[in-house]
Amino acid sequence: MDLVALLDHRLIRCGMRSRNRDDAFRELVDLLRGVDPLASPEAIVEALRNRDELSPTVYDDVALPHTRTDAVREIHILIGTAPDGLDYAGHTVRVIVLFLVPRQSSALYLQTLAQFARIAQDRDLIQSVVRATTPAALIGCIASKHLVLKTRIVAADLISPNPPTVTPDATIKDVVDRMRRERLLELAVVDRGRFLGVLHIEDIMALGLPESLQRLDTLDFLTSFEPFSEILRREEETKVEAVYAREAPVVSPDTPLIQVAVLLARLDVRSVYVVDAAGILRGTVESQDLVSKILRP
Repeated sequence: MDLVALLDHRLIRCGMRSRNRDDAFRELVDLLRGVDPLASPEAIVEALRNRDELSPTVYDDVALPHTRTDAVREIHILIGTAPDGLDYAGHTVRVIVLFLVPRQSSALYLQTLAQFARIAQDRDLIQSVVRATTPAALIGCIASKHLVLKTRIVAADLISPNPPTVTPDATIKDVVDRMRRERLLELAVVDRGRFLGVLHIEDIMALGLPESLQRLDTLDFLTSFEPFSEILRREEETKVEAVYAREAPVVSPDTPLIQVAVLLARLDVRSVYVVDAAGILRGTVESQDLVSKILRP
């Protein structure tokens, strides 16, 4: 299905009057009058506000508010432009693409949202959308990209880009300092973008524990051994190269959602790493992404 097949010129407002998020919600939702007679504008605006306050979805100057609600009976995509910008929860945005979805919908909604997330990162296309003065012209801008909705949800649709990384030649001291500063539990190990493996906080802790102790069935007799003194003694000389785990849960951008979910559950891991055919790390899919993007988008 072509993405533009979901767009309705009646639900597009070029040059919104609104100058803040809540007014923009009301202005766009008001376009539903006459399009979806069952829609409840007040309930929709409230649902949008509540969902957006959990975690606003903003890409540079594009906002993608979305909510599932019983106030509509089918998916609606409402688009508004503000060439001079408007205040969106502390961000200045010039385009709002608003998604209203019945509670029972899932796949089509996520695929559409994923496509618009990609559009939001296309600077030239966004400039064209902002310059459009009519709904037909705006739809024409998007149609020029010939975007097609996929038939299934894959890892690329859920990806969190730019995960924290470290190089193999970094010292454990640098890593511990960063983990403390940024509250991290693991770091992807990369070399010029190529994914090598993962360094977990547990890998660092193991530096101070003799392998013989790690194989013990009972730990009741251990009272005086201080593992952290060994870590502190070695942290400036030990490199990530000597510690990180070479085996890590990896999927390709095209891996189906069901396979990602099974891998997370089977391995009992926090995240899987999305690596392309060239071995380049593209991002992660975390358990939290399944909650925030599937169960509670």
